[in-house]
Amino acid sequence: MNIDEKEKMKPIQIKTSNQNLIIKESTYNHVLGVYTFKNRDLFYDFINQNTDLINLLKIIPPIIRDYFPNEELSLEFAPDPEIDMDQLLLYTKTYVTEENNDKLFEKVDSIEKRIKPLLKDTIEDKFLIDLEQR
Repeated sequence: MNIDEKEKMKPIQIKTSNQNLIIKESTYNHVLGVYTFKNRDLFYDFINQNTDLINLLKIIPPIIRDYFPNEELSLEFAPDPEIDMDQLLLYTKTYVTEENNDKLFEKVDSIEKRIKPLLKDTIEDKFLIDLEQR
């Protein structure tokens, strides 16, 4: 087993104000199996501070797959010091051209509308979906 495989098996320990919570290994492994990560260590830190995100990341892939059935899904922690708010970005990697740009962003808007009811107030401003050029 290489280092990357060992990293995938490591459960995340969540620290909250009144308890420590270990995310179920099956949930954690599910998330690792669905997404690629641009900055995994920062992702772990952000999830530790925003525990509602891990369940969201587990349940939204079927919604995204309705619009982007085969594209790679990538997560990136994105600090934004200008507005003093950190965010988790979910990118759908696809081919964006002038011809399909509007149609692709309409799909993203549709996904966001379907996901919005699933977002808790604690994470609503901390999670964004965008397209990434393949």
